[in-house]
Amino acid sequence: MLSGLLEKEDCKNCKLCCRFDEYEVWEVPVFTEYEMNKIKEFNKDAEFIKWGNIYRFKIVPLHNGELMSCPALTDTGCVLGAEKPFECAVWPFRIMELDNEKFVCIASFCESMFQKPLKSIIDFLIEDGVAYKIFNYAYIYPDIVKPFNDLYIPLISQRNPLLKPVFEEE
Repeated sequence: MLSGLLEKEDCKNCKLCCRFDEYEVWEVPVFTEYEMNKIKEFNKDAEFIKWGNIYRFKIVPLHNGELMSCPALTDTGCVLGAEKPFECAVWPFRIMELDNEKFVCIASFCESMFQKPLKSIIDFLIEDGVAYKIFNYAYIYPDIVKPFNDLYIPLISQRNPLLKPVFEEE
């Protein structure tokens, strides 16, 4: 979904978004039932917890900078390939809520993204419809909306006049 903005090789070599320490467990992506079942086909030991109408993988206690990898992560990338979870497909973007308003935010620690001009990032989000897709997905799966975290930078408000309304009534 982010092709044209991020190179697959950058993500494949980094995998920062696929590993979590004890301070990042809130970042763990959510999975649909279909995605969870596909992961279980590959990783029989993967455990999931139902969370609303979606699933999260079970987090083991972590300490002292220990890292836990997503159960879908392999040496060559995500076992789900092009069917990876929505949150993973749009990372380093997240939808977050701040003062009762939803924003598409960007992770301040994605090195590949921060080599790009801010204008090109915002143009990509609006002109390629990515922000619209993120807001719509959050409408269907509200559990992906995370509370605002200051490691992320708000870029586009859901009320941005350049965006199409989310699920506009006919």
